[in-house]
Amino acid sequence: MSSIRKNIVFILGSYYPNYSAVGKCLGNIADILEEDYNITVISMKNKFDQEEKAIYRRQDIIRVSTKYLDKRMIIKEKIKASEGIKKYIYLKCEKILRLYGFFRIIFSKNTIDKALEKKFILALQNINSPIDYIIPTCSPFESINAALKFKERKDVEIIPFIFDLFAENNNLNRCTFNKRLKKKANMRLERKMLEHSKCIFYVSNWTDYLNENFSEFLTKSIEVEHPLLIKKNECINKSYDENIHIVYTGILDEKIRNPEFALELLIQMSKDIVGDFYSFGSGNIFVEKQSNKFPEKVISHGKVTSVEASKARLMGNILLSIGNKNVTQIPSKTFEYISTGKAILHIAENSSDPTIKLLDKYPAKMIVIKNEFYDIGEIEKFIRKNQFTDIPFDSILKMYYFAYPPYICEKMKSQLTV
Repeated sequence: MSSIRKNIVFILGSYYPNYSAVGKCLGNIADILEEDYNITVISMKNKFDQEEKAIYRRQDIIRVSTKYLDKRMIIKEKIKASEGIKKYIYLKCEKILRLYGFFRIIFSKNTIDKALEKKFILALQNINSPIDYIIPTCSPFESINAALKFKERKDVEIIPFIFDLFAENNNLNRCTFNKRLKKKANMRLERKMLEHSKCIFYVSNWTDYLNENFSEFLTKSIEVEHPLLIKKNECINKSYDENIHIVYTGILDEKIRNPEFALELLIQMSKDIVGDFYSFGSGNIFVEKQSNKFPEKVISHGKVTSVEASKARLMGNILLSIGNKNVTQIPSKTFEYISTGKAILHIAENSSDPTIKLLDKYPAKMIVIKNEFYDIGEIEKFIRKNQFTDIPFDSILKMYYFAYPPYICEKMKSQLTV
């Protein structure tokens, strides 16, 4: 490799210290590439008073926001700090802001936040060193648009790393009607991305979509997986008490990843089987409700940092996985679960859930499909049998090497040096 270190800029959503799912994935890549490249990460603020610039490891971090996002963050902070009538008022304000955001998307020609896109472009322009490569992602897609517009004026290569779908994303487009309305315009943005990028790294969520709609670009498209397969510290079983602890970490969504069925199962189990939820999001209201009714059975720890969530997974006996209603994608947390070598109890929305296929070769898993027959006794039997399971990482790596960050980085380096 040349002695002159090239400059790579990642553009993504939330990053250090409060990572989004995509932030974790690309963070694992950045942590390896920083050995040979100068790394800058342009990310989105997730707190109003968060510093605009920071240094993490050997990475320069630039944080951006918009007036609309600032208002959202301020309101959220006031909701947390308020009680009674004040909290009620702030909750109403939050709903009004959400409604404004909804109609802004509905009445735009595509599903792009122009203000955010401009902030990303401005951040790129303010980087003093010449940029050699930009690695944007599809969540938010504004990062890709910003990179492409910057490329129009600068000699730079674009290598997107895409996870969630864009034009076919129900959640991003707010509703099915809007998705259909914006589909052609959003697909034009996807085509532009594919045409003007040096190459594309994508996960299995995109495989069928690319084959069906953009097969002419497959020669420059490289399929990998969520780069989350990382060797953890030794398992720390029974760190809580004498109970068997089933641990869930991550976001819960009332519409997309609803925990109600999983909670029903948990409550039916013997009293020494306890659920620990390190969770947040609109679906967390169901956890809190059951925690209030069954405080010794369902424990709501709320939102925690990435480090705390990782520790919680290691401390638990069994990891609880809840599949998405949208069966076109695999939750990134599945790979974090697999990395631990612990037993996984997966609750699937239906038999088309792609996580079922992913876990097929994982030796310590049980699949329960919602609305299909299940035997609570068999579930308990699985839990008790596997409460101390610890699959060696070397065995996991052989099965899921395609999600191993060093493996993916080698593929990426081959594109960075061509």
